[in-house]
Amino acid sequence: MLKQVIANSTGIIAAMNTDPGEDVGLVVATRPHKLYTPQTMFFSDEVGNIEMAHVAAYGGTPEMVHDGTDNAYWTGTVKEGTWTLDDTGTITDHTPADSGDHCIKGVGTGKDGEIELAHPTSIDLITYEAISGWIYVVGWQAGKHLELQARLNGIKVGDKVNIDDYFTIGIQNSWQQFIVPLTDLNLTGVTIDAFLIKNREDLNQFYLDDIQIEETDTEFKTYQLKPDVGTNLHVMKMVTTYVAPLDMDHADANTPFLSYNNIIGVTLVKGWLLQRIQNKIVTVSQVVQSIHDMVYTGVVVRGIVCDGVNTMLTMEYTYLTPEILKADNLDSLKVLIQDPNMDDFISMRMAVIGYQEI
Repeated sequence: MLKQVIANSTGIIAAMNTDPGEDVGLVVATRPHKLYTPQTMFFSDEVGNIEMAHVAAYGGTPEMVHDGTDNAYWTGTVKEGTWTLDDTGTITDHTPADSGDHCIKGVGTGKDGEIELAHPTSIDLITYEAISGWIYVVGWQAGKHLELQARLNGIKVGDKVNIDDYFTIGIQNSWQQFIVPLTDLNLTGVTIDAFLIKNREDLNQFYLDDIQIEETDTEFKTYQLKPDVGTNLHVMKMVTTYVAPLDMDHADANTPFLSYNNIIGVTLVKGWLLQRIQNKIVTVSQVVQSIHDMVYTGVVVRGIVCDGVNTMLTMEYTYLTPEILKADNLDSLKVLIQDPNMDDFISMRMAVIGYQEI
């Protein structure tokens, strides 16, 4: 007797389905063939502008929240764990302008340690854009977060965000600024009377200083890149191009004269922030201020052009496997421009190269 089976290329036999009400038979199924289209897509703002070389600076008068009690701003209260709201002498605090020497100590808070920073009455955020502050990291547990959420009359309002999504946790023992847009907190035009800050891991050890709510901004923009509705975007490369007024000398015909601590002559004081968002969760965040910040993550210098007056620098990152952004999961890549010197560039643009699955 001759027997035959249907199997795949590795020898695994195809599954059979039998129905006692029918003769035994082989059921053949079909599935639609996936179609792919090559894509080069630019990061763009809410109106489709792809040019990122815009100054990002706040105007108006900020609402001062807490600076380690150097000044009498909002009232700080320890809700859970062990915090020091007026630490002095452990490290040099950040405060540059008020001759203060205090900051909030978040070292050894205990898991889920929480503080409340409460306004004497309430504050309408209609004219405000973001909450900012400074953080000094001395240790961090990967994947564990420092959470921020607003409150009104004892009830949490808006959305919760992770402060660690807005600075580079791997940079330690120096002050870094974080800037969280109120749109990310879902607090635009909302009235609040307090902020809650919760440390989700005792191994997250840090200090906080100069927390404030920033008023109306100048060209403070967010640029996003996301797949079209109902599609998946397979990202293979990310390309960033800068142009600045730099007459670049050369060591020889092949080696350009570039500084590691700026970007073709432009010195950024706050830099720009890159986030990778998956299922509404920030899975990657990095602040870029210099060529060094890009190169140590695997970005390479792809090309340099100089005409004796201006220089164009192209940086490229190649994914080892395609980074898949799924529209159904609301996946996206996001860039937050947050530096007052961004307009020192003649141009800055970012794009991805890949293919879209439909």
